[in-house]
Amino acid sequence: LQWYGGIFQGSDDTRMGSLTWDQAAFSGPPRAIARLAREQGIGLLTVEQPYVGRNLPEHQDLESRGYLVRQCETCPPVYLTDNPWWGKGGMIDFTNPDAGSYWHDLKRQPLIDAGILGHWTDLGEPEAYDPEGWYWGVADAEGVRHEHSEVHNLYNFLWSRSIFDGYQRNAIAQRPFILS
Repeated sequence: LQWYGGIFQGSDDTRMGSLTWDQAAFSGPPRAIARLAREQGIGLLTVEQPYVGRNLPEHQDLESRGYLVRQCETCPPVYLTDNPWWGKGGMIDFTNPDAGSYWHDLKRQPLIDAGILGHWTDLGEPEAYDPEGWYWGVADAEGVRHEHSEVHNLYNFLWSRSIFDGYQRNAIAQRPFILS
């Protein structure tokens, strides 16, 4: 988790969800990634969670696009506070393919371009969630399901799918390595 630094328990100011390198702890990541690959044959993967700290610009961006799990279809995003080891904030709605595509291209693709070879989608159960949360949804023969209980078992699959789709869309020849 420390690759993006600043995980503050119980705080809206957590860096959870920034998916950007903590430059104080990890200076020059692309050079270091290339050096590890070249000199030691080591490929790196980064860990990410579906949570985004409430005070991050990423949270405001995702909220403005409707890409966070919401309290209801027309409501603001859920505000997760019950398990605040990572901080407090919202959760990306990976049931919305546009949210998954946007997040991949905004956050993961620069990591892939820098040499990251794999993705650890941690806490995709998801660990913390609002049981009353409203999701973009998944369709079945009976219609679109928006409730958490209806998407719970598909959530991490759809998150992983956003990675696979991103590799395809961005013409990344390498097969994605996903640890869930």
